[in-house]
Amino acid sequence: MTKPMRTTVKAVFLCLALSCGGGDPPQPQGPIPVENVAALWRKAVCQKIYSCCSPADRMGNLAIGTDAQSCQPALERDVTYFVGDLPASVKAGRVLYHPDRMAKCLADLEARSCDQMKSPPGGLDVTQSCDGVFEPTVAPGGACQEYWDCKGGWCAGDLGDLQDSCLPRHVAGDECDEGTECFSSICQAAKCVDPPPGSGNICNLGSEASGEHQGGSRRGWK
Repeated sequence: MTKPMRTTVKAVFLCLALSCGGGDPPQPQGPIPVENVAALWRKAVCQKIYSCCSPADRMGNLAIGTDAQSCQPALERDVTYFVGDLPASVKAGRVLYHPDRMAKCLADLEARSCDQMKSPPGGLDVTQSCDGVFEPTVAPGGACQEYWDCKGGWCAGDLGDLQDSCLPRHVAGDECDEGTECFSSICQAAKCVDPPPGSGNICNLGSEASGEHQGGSRRGWK
């Protein structure tokens, strides 16, 4: 399967089988199978957005739909690895998944106050809130399919079919084509830049105001 072309604008949302059949995903009961992560994470995030963000807060953000239901399919694939094709990487051993940590992450997310969701400590947005749930195993120089495969780096190239390689990330000021190349996860005007003040507001998830997290946001990965 060939990797889709990466751009510095948001990619078209790729609908997952888990969330395209209608109805709500099952509620977590203990450790969460990796196949259920995308639907459960998306539902929890959208519920927070529409319980915490006023119409004025959400104005102009097309990435989060018009209500809690339409928000779930509206969240784009590149907002976070949680809605990417992670099961394939887990099955192949390029990523280790900890289902017990995912259950705890969802519980912590649901318990957060709106103030915490709109002004998170350190400016870390909700896509960066589950550090340690997924652990990339591919070292720099190794073959990768997607950025989430790479330990401390990003997946360079657009060939797909494991013909691309993990490379170290860039610091602010370095040239870039996409956010996954940067430690900050933000690539603007072909340069890695630091997160702007006020980053992390859940009401801006997926929008340019949240930092243009092209290709995902993995500042918290090890």
